[in-house]
Formats: sequence, C-alpha cells, structure tokens
Amino acid sequence: MTETTTPTTTALTPEIVKAQLTVALSKEGLAYQNLLQACENVTFTKDNLNEERTVLKDLRKVKSNLAGMTNPHTAAWQQWNAARKSLADPVDALLTKKEGEFAKVSREIAAENARIDAEKQRVKGIKDAIDTFFLEQSQAVANTSEPSEIVRIEKLIGSHKANKTRYAEFLPLLVEKADILADLIKDKKSALRELEALKEAENNATDDQSVLDILEKKEQVEAKIEQAKNDVQEKALSMATEAEVIEPEIMVAEAPRPRRTSWEFEVTDLKQAEKAGLTLTVINEQKVKEILAKKREDETECTENGIRYFILRKY
Repeated sequence: MTETTTPTTTALTPEIVKAQLTVALSKEGLAYQNLLQACENVTFTKDNLNEERTVLKDLRKVKSNLAGMTNPHTAAWQQWNAARKSLADPVDALLTKKEGEFAKVSREIAAENARIDAEKQRVKGIKDAIDTFFLEQSQAVANTSEPSEIVRIEKLIGSHKANKTRYAEFLPLLVEKADILADLIKDKKSALRELEALKEAENNATDDQSVLDILEKKEQVEAKIEQAKNDVQEKALSMATEAEVIEPEIMVAEAPRPRRTSWEFEVTDLKQAEKAGLTLTVINEQKVKEILAKKREDETECTENGIRYFILRKY
C-alpha cells in the first residue's frame, strides 16, 4: 500500500521575506547591509560632492529594485479577493437596493407625519387666534364706557369677518362667534348711549322730581351696563372653552428609527456662504499647468498674476 504524504508549507514570516529580498538584491550586485553602512559613513563636503554622490545613486537603485520586485503571493491573494468579491458583490448590491427602498418608504412616512403635524399646528393656530381675538375684544367691550369705542370694536370685528386669508376654512367659525357676541355688544352700546342721554337730561333738569326720576333710571341703566359687561365676558369665555367636534384623524404608520444618524450639510446659496466666509478660493491647476508648460518651453522663470513659475532643482 502506497502512503501519500501531504507536503507542508513553511509559514511565511517577515524575517523569511526579508532574507529572500536581501538575497535577490545581492544577485544584482547590491549588498544591502554593506551599502547602508557605507552610505551612513559618507559625509558630504564642498570638496567631495561629485566623488561621493555615487552613494546616492546606489541607494536610489536599491529603492528602485525593491519597488520593482513582484510579490510571488500576489496572484493567490488576488484569487482569494476575487472569490470573496464574487460572494460579497451580490450581497452589497441587494443590500443597497433594499436599503434604498426601505429608506424611501421611511422618508414618505416621516414626511406624511410631518405634514399631519404641521396641519394640526395650523388648525390649532387659527382656532387659538379666533379665541384670543374674541377674548381681547370682549375685555375691551367690558372695560369701555364710550359708545365710540364700541363702534371701533364692531368695525374691527367686521374687518376680521372678511379676512379669508388669515382664517381660511375657519372663517365661518369666526363669523358664527362674532354673530353670537354682536347682540350683546349692541346691548352694551345701547345702554351707554342711554346713559349719556340721561346724564344730559340730568344736567338740563329744572326740578327735583325730574332729577330723582333720572337718577333712578341711571341706576337701572348702569346695572344693565354691568350685566352686559358680565354677559359679554362670560360668552366669550364659554365660546373659547366649548368642546368642539373632534374630527377622525388619519393614522399613519410610525416611521422606523434609523440605525444611526449624522449631521450633514448642503449648500443652498453659494453667494450667502461666500459672504459669511464659508468658502475657499482654489487655484485652477489645469490652466496654471498650461501656462507652466509654455514657460518650460521658453525656459522663462517669472511671476505673473500672483503665481511664480520656476525650475525646482533636485540633487
């Protein structure tokens, strides 16, 4: 029976690879360690530059030879990478596709939820504005004792009743509440005018009985004004606190939480960014190199338009 022996592969270590490379250099006539030591011992002076510069050539040759050596393990490494890539690429492509689909739906949900929230805030803002407006006007009506101020308030309410832009689809609600308060406001205005007339009559009265009668009526009218004041305030407050019909809300699925978040930026107005000092001025290298090529042909060193064109000498 023939016994088959599986050949063993010597483990590759940095020391082994280094030894192999050193041997390869020695075959090219480059003794690595001796060359390093010889170059280290050289001291350049003004008198020996041309004589001793050969050590630089030797170092450059070693550097070139090392850079040009082919890694014998590259082919196996490339085959391993290719095999891995053949498995990873379909996964990456499918993952990218599905992540895109997932993100698209997530963004749609988030956008719809944002739209719903914005609509809620819009509606709440309009309704709050209506309630605040009538509370303020009712307070003004309650505190005034001048019929002319009542007229001003009525005109202000009338202008708001025509403001479709501000109150949108809730304008009928404002009109409805304005109409509810209108009669109470008129009662207050009528009572104030009646009180003014009684004061004038009191001033013109010629006998005591007439004055007494007028004073009695004034008390009645003042009580009426006080009642109107309370009625207006209470009605405005009740209109603001009355429970309204809750409309059914369209439910949207909750957007999933992202795996991770990061802050990014995008430029929306380059001029504004430039004014704020958030931009950089970059040289157009292509145009500069075209000019440099022309200077090289003419062998002309110069400075033009803030750029110096010169010969860089390397030794």
